[in-house]
Amino acid sequence: MTTKAVLAPWAYHKQFLASSLHISNDLLHAISGSVASAISITLFYPLETIRTRLQVDSRKASVSSFRAIYEIVTNENEGISYLYKGWSSLVMALLCLNFVYFYCFRAFRRCIEHYFVEYTENPEMKNGLEVVSNHKVAIDLVAGYLAGVVGVLLTGPLWLVNTRLKLQGLDLCGKDNESKTKPKKSLIKADHGIISCICEIASKEGILTLWSGTTTSIVLSINPAIQLGMYELLKRNHFVLIILTRSTPAKDDSVQSKVIVPFGNALLAKFLATIITYPIQVLQTRHRAGMNTSPSSKQQKDRAKNHCGWINDLKAITQQHGFRGLYRGLESKLLQTLLNSGLMFLIYEHLVELLRGVFSTEEAS
Repeated sequence: MTTKAVLAPWAYHKQFLASSLHISNDLLHAISGSVASAISITLFYPLETIRTRLQVDSRKASVSSFRAIYEIVTNENEGISYLYKGWSSLVMALLCLNFVYFYCFRAFRRCIEHYFVEYTENPEMKNGLEVVSNHKVAIDLVAGYLAGVVGVLLTGPLWLVNTRLKLQGLDLCGKDNESKTKPKKSLIKADHGIISCICEIASKEGILTLWSGTTTSIVLSINPAIQLGMYELLKRNHFVLIILTRSTPAKDDSVQSKVIVPFGNALLAKFLATIITYPIQVLQTRHRAGMNTSPSSKQQKDRAKNHCGWINDLKAITQQHGFRGLYRGLESKLLQTLLNSGLMFLIYEHLVELLRGVFSTEEAS
């Protein structure tokens, strides 16, 4: 039997699926983005655990990522399994967040582009398309930020539970006892399901606690906006490939085009987004862990009255730990997030291509 004969049934079924199964382009990207994020974070999850610990534990401020991993692995009370503590809750949170994010990003971008095309002062379609073409980066940033806000509001409780699980049983007081910076007692148990944890926190600490740190999360929505906006810009201009090879873009089927370009573009985009927003990420992690960053009750009252209380918290961290406190855990964050982002977008691009071969879509953009 020839190879062609063996593959014939698969070719028939693939053609049948493509003609009979329809999926919107937005949904296709949402599925690809969520699955890709779950796969990539699973591989690099130990670095995510280390990053969270370094952000909230002042005693580990000067410890390297690899040293922190070694201490956890050799600790009798922790061990290797601790490196994957809270993994299930993070994967669920990422699946939900990135599904919402990629879907909303493309939907918002399409709406904004439609607005420019249809409602510009000059009714000619050509001018509207020119506006879209000349402002693609701005459109991507706005769409990315709005998508991030929607994702934060819908998945905030999942991220809170994940942070609590990763820090379960960890004494974070250390020297911070002197400055009254203490974490609240964690009320969840590691063997509880995610839904049970959410219900337990809501009943014992109040339902609003589930959205602790939402203000900083909304501000941090600029992070994925910058990342995806820069990624789309680099992707359109083949920026990484031109820098690396000093030549014209490679063919679509080459290894450079399918592997190096998406991986490199994602690295550069995520690096820029992380450096800009990392101090706010530190603050967000401390809020989710239940830590009070303000050293005095007066500052805590001021923070409650101040809608921009997170700015005061940033000042408090700087006063207690210096400027370095704002970038605590950056080494592990960069190591983890750059590798994770690069692999995620690499998988994402291939999943989009794969799903387009299985399903028919409304558009190929």
